[in-house]
Amino acid sequence: MKRVYLMAPLLIVLACSLVGAESAKGVMYSAYNNKIVVDGELDDWDFKYPNEISPDNPHWHHYQGRTLEETYPDLFSGVLYSAWNEEYIYFAGIIKDDDVSIANFWDCDYFGFYFDALGITSPGDPAWMDGHIWAHWRVNPDGQIPAGSKEVRAKDDYMGRTGHEQIPGSLGERTFTDDGYIFEIMIPWKELAFLDEPYEGRETPFRILAYEVDEAFGGFSLTSQYFWGAKLEVHHEEFWNMGTLVLVK
Repeated sequence: MKRVYLMAPLLIVLACSLVGAESAKGVMYSAYNNKIVVDGELDDWDFKYPNEISPDNPHWHHYQGRTLEETYPDLFSGVLYSAWNEEYIYFAGIIKDDDVSIANFWDCDYFGFYFDALGITSPGDPAWMDGHIWAHWRVNPDGQIPAGSKEVRAKDDYMGRTGHEQIPGSLGERTFTDDGYIFEIMIPWKELAFLDEPYEGRETPFRILAYEVDEAFGGFSLTSQYFWGAKLEVHHEEFWNMGTLVLVK
């Protein structure tokens, strides 16, 4: 009987730890919208389910450079949204940035959206590097490759894009504001390699990267990186440590 009494507290502690681990992963909702025109104006959005980039949002994690506590709210902050329909997934941002970097491919502010197409759940899975799709978009098209292009880029093995290649049918637009910029992008579902069509209630392992570059020290770039979804253990290619993107109507 004593052993039974001792096991009960252990089970309670284990259950609480599992609940805590699950709650530490963010959930972002994407609202159905079939009227969006990507033009950098955001006038077709319903602005549902905001994902605030701030130190008060526990699902944004510091990876490199300045912390969000150091940059919020005037140096770097903002809010992101997602929308979807049968053909596209959309992302939009209203970003406050005191020093918008519009330089080359790597020294350029950008957002990256990571999708896990295969449902990788652990680092021991032999397919974990093959199942991800990293879609990224530079704030300034002149920082793209080639310069001036507006397509979203991607790097993944699953679709055979081994470099940072354009995603066919994608588009990104941005508009500079007095204190930063707004942007919106669209990506065709078929280019994300999912094995079925998008549908209400669909859940996809998902992460966001905010890559923020400022000029410092006479021209050297000062880079800060923030990830939404789950806290990283080692590096950004931990595709078993992700949040969840949920499609809703």
